[in-house]
Parts: sequence; C-alpha cells; structure tokens
Amino acid sequence: MAQRVVDNLQNDYLMCSICLGRYNDPRLLPCGHTFCRQCLSDHIQQTVLSANSNQFKCPNDRGDVRRPGPNTPIREWANAFPVDTFISSLLQAVHNHEQGGTPAEPEPSNTGTSGGRRGQTLTRPRPQRPQRQSRRQQQQNVPPPPAPQHNSNELTCLEHPGRPLEYFCLGCTILICSHCAVRNHRSPRCECVANEAALGRLSSKIDRLKSRFENQMTYIQDLNRNGMPFDTELENSKAQAFNYLSQVENNVSEFTQQCLQEVENLKATVRETGQGMPRENQNMTSLLGRLQDTRQGYETIFNAPPGPTFLTNLAKFETQADEYESEIERAVRGNPVPKLDFVSNTAFQNFLRNPPPIACMEVKETSRARRPQQALRREGTFDIPTNRGNRTRR
Repeated sequence: MAQRVVDNLQNDYLMCSICLGRYNDPRLLPCGHTFCRQCLSDHIQQTVLSANSNQFKCPNDRGDVRRPGPNTPIREWANAFPVDTFISSLLQAVHNHEQGGTPAEPEPSNTGTSGGRRGQTLTRPRPQRPQRQSRRQQQQNVPPPPAPQHNSNELTCLEHPGRPLEYFCLGCTILICSHCAVRNHRSPRCECVANEAALGRLSSKIDRLKSRFENQMTYIQDLNRNGMPFDTELENSKAQAFNYLSQVENNVSEFTQQCLQEVENLKATVRETGQGMPRENQNMTSLLGRLQDTRQGYETIFNAPPGPTFLTNLAKFETQADEYESEIERAVRGNPVPKLDFVSNTAFQNFLRNPPPIACMEVKETSRARRPQQALRREGTFDIPTNRGNRTRR
C-alpha cells in the first residue's frame, strides 16, 4: 500500500513539467504551478530578453507572471518565489520512505539529455506482484471480519477511489488525498500537511477544546446545584411585586379610614342641621293667646242655657275662626323653614362601583441574550492561522 502511494506521488505530483524529473527545490508561482528552482531560473533567463521587463510567461498555462520585486535582477527571480512547502513535504516523505525501505534498483533513464540532476531521478520499482499476490492468498485463508469495507485507519477518497486520505487541509479543515491536495487545494487559504503533522499543529487547540467541554460540564453542574440564572431574576421580580402590593395595601387602608371618617363627619352635620334655629315665634304666641280667649268665650256661651244670645254670637265666632286661620297661614309663610340639600359625589360613586385595577401583572420569558449569565470560556477554535507566505504571494 505504501509503495503504491509513493508511485502515485512520483508519477502524478512530484515531476517537474520542464525537466520531467523529480522536483528539486520546488518554487511556487502565483498561478499555482510549481517548478524546480533551476528549471524556472533557466526558463526566465531564456524568455525574458529585456532587463526592464516586469513579467514572464508561465511554462504551463502561458499566463503572465509578474516579477517578484522591482529591483530584483532577472537571474534572482526564481530564488525570490516561495518554496512550495506542500511539495517539499511530499518529497521529504518519499525520501524518508526510500531511505527506510529496501534500496531499489535504478531504472534506466529516458532523459539522458536532461543533465545530471534530472537524470538522477530515482524511483522505487512498481509493486512486486508475486509478493502482493502471495499476501492476498494468505489473507484469503483468514475469514474476513464483520466490519465495513475499509477500516477507520485507512479511509479512502470518494472523488478518487483507492487513494488514501493521508493529508489534512488546515484552511478547509478536511481530510484529503494527494490528488485533491495538488489539484483542488492550492488556493492561498489552503495549507495541506500530513495527518501526523496536522495532529501536532492542532494539539494545543485539541487540549483547549477538551478544557472547554470540561468548563461547560462544570457550568451545568453548578446550575443544577445553585439553580438556573433566571431563578434569581424571578425571585427579584417577585420581591418587587410584593413590595408594591404591600404599599397598595397600606394606601387602601389609609384611604378607607379617611372615607369612614368623612362619612361620620357628614352624619354629624346632618344631625346638627336646624338645631340652632329659634323654635318660638312672637306673633304666633300672641295669636295663640287671643285664640285661647276666643275659645274660652265660645265655650262659655255654648255651655250656657240655649237662647237667642248663642245664635246671635255664632256668626261672630265663625268670623273670628276664619281670621285666625288666615293669620296662622301668614305667620307660617313668614317664618323661615330650614331645608337640607344633600348632593352626592358622582365620581366617587362610580369609583366605588367600578374601582380601577390596582396593577397589571404579566408573566413572560425574557430574552436569553439579555439574561446575565456566567461567562463561559470559549476556547479550542480551529481557525488556524496558516503560514500563507509559504504557499503563494500575490
């Protein structure tokens, strides 16, 4: 498996398109193409004919590439472009594999005219078919485990079947294969490294994420012991409501006492009305005396033996009775009679019949964003600042 990966990398991604050999000191252009430093330098010096030129053509797409610096001489342009760190890591991985494995027999080179460095390209021979077949035959004798087709340690790419996901893009935070790394993850925000290197780069972030989970668990445990944050807010609002209602209760009690006192005062006023006015009238007293004398004279004549004298005085007594009635009416009309006019307060009566509401209470949930909460430590973010200067410069 490892030899097949090395062969794929060698044939697909580690070959310079100028010398057709393995990259040597790979340099990355802004357009995303990589070349050997010496191959790129030779191409620049052969194609740039004027010292005042500010650009050259990319050997692959023939696009214009600006000179790396205004005062950089043409022979130093290739040195000024950044090293392709991804290709360099692939070269180092292949080199380590070749150094750690069995020395491979050199293949006859078809690029004899390419020079010493290009002709010395060493590749491991294609997978040894007999050994692989024998291992497969041995594995066929062992019953397969009841697991998925590929285990968790050897995931393969969905876009490129058979290629292992042995790289991790720090910019996109996804596992990728070598083909995806070279073809699809060459933008400035991407930085592709081996999975082991990615774990090393992310170790501090992973530890902080673990601490973040622990802080969240501690926070939830504290809430279970001490109550939710809005419990305190609810108790405070209830205390404020009770204080207000107590004040209203005191005010209502004082208002009731005042109303009852005013009612007693009005009753006393009603009882005392007219008590200070004179009960006797001087004219009525004189009239009463004369009326008593006339009545006594009438009874004297009435009790005497009947005779013509009674009949003669009867008309006189009748006339005096009419005069007394007229005089009584005049005396009554002339004497002032007190009258009590009681006017009720209509507004107060309406208030008693339909008292206004004391208060309005509404139970609602406030926004969680506005509740004072204990600040949680947010750590472990995977926004890793990549060293973009090592990938490309624009």
